[in-house]
Amino acid sequence: MDVESFNGKLRDECLNTHWFTSLRQARDIIESWRTDYNQVRPHSAIGYATPNEFASWSSASFAVELRSNTTAKPRQGNPGGLAELGLDPAPPSCQRRLT
Repeated sequence: MDVESFNGKLRDECLNTHWFTSLRQARDIIESWRTDYNQVRPHSAIGYATPNEFASWSSASFAVELRSNTTAKPRQGNPGGLAELGLDPAPPSCQRRLT
């Protein structure tokens, strides 16, 4: 999700729906919204997982999960494996050489 989308959701779902009477109240309400957004609400951009779930997955397992949840047409997919997804470690020529 891009920043503009997040800012729009925060504004529409939280800031525009409350009349804050103190800084403490604003902090409490915004923190409650943020917690719900990051821990409860699934996000389509990350495979309908919550951001906390997404953060706990490794890149490789997330890529495999996303791939298994897609509806591929015949002859589509990932015949190159994880390397094609850019998830394999760098080839030896790219690794830092110690002298």
